[in-house]
Amino acid sequence: MKPEDIIKAYNAEGSIKKVAALFRISEQKVRKVLIDAGAYESDMSIQVNDLHEQGYSVENIAEKLRVSKSTVSAYLPYTKGVYLGENPSSNALKIRKCRAKNG
Repeated sequence: MKPEDIIKAYNAEGSIKKVAALFRISEQKVRKVLIDAGAYESDMSIQVNDLHEQGYSVENIAEKLRVSKSTVSAYLPYTKGVYLGENPSSNALKIRKCRAKNG
């Protein structure tokens, strides 16, 4: 599964929830892939990203919008690397191996 597969499925299904179920990943991961690709936008994602671009921290954004820090993080692009990228971390490799074994 590549980010392009997630984007294609979202364009066909129109639902983050359905795409998450299809690929057996979290809705948050689907949303982040779509946000990174510029393929998803909502009122919340616009507000979060506008505040983030203005220099607000995740904590400040959460307080300002009255949501949790994890909600704010869910609407920000990946910062540690590209999801399912070509150079995964050792932890990402362990997770992939475990998911493949349980798949």
